Amino acid sequence: MNLLMRKGSAHPIDSRVSYLNLYEFDDLDLSSVAGLVVTSDCDQIFLERTGEELTAFVRAGGRIAVMGHVVTTHIGRSRVPLDYVHPLGEGYVLVHSGNDLTGWHSDDNSASRMSPQLFDWLAQR
Repeated sequence: MNLLMRKGSAHPIDSRVSYLNLYEFDDLDLSSVAGLVVTSDCDQIFLERTGEELTAFVRAGGRIAVMGHVVTTHIGRSRVPLDYVHPLGEGYVLVHSGNDLTGWHSDDNSASRMSPQLFDWLAQR
């Protein structure tokens, strides 16, 4: 499941992934969802309002990958981005402070493997 702000953007094609407008989140039944990708263009104020639902989802074993400017983390003088996986209850939250990991799905190099690998990780509920 990938939470989107705008329809029609180029996204990876994967049979395991459904795309949902973020503002339809309140109508979503998360009981059959293994993982969520929160892209960098999601409305952070709206996401904050769904915090309790997202926390409950992860605590129950779900996985969430948060991309982009939602969290800015860096290390060292060169301010190298740092990715990390945070356990929460029975689930996990992946925080990636750079560009969306799904953004290179159509590249003709090894970067195109990031989307399927991310979806594999998210499906491990």
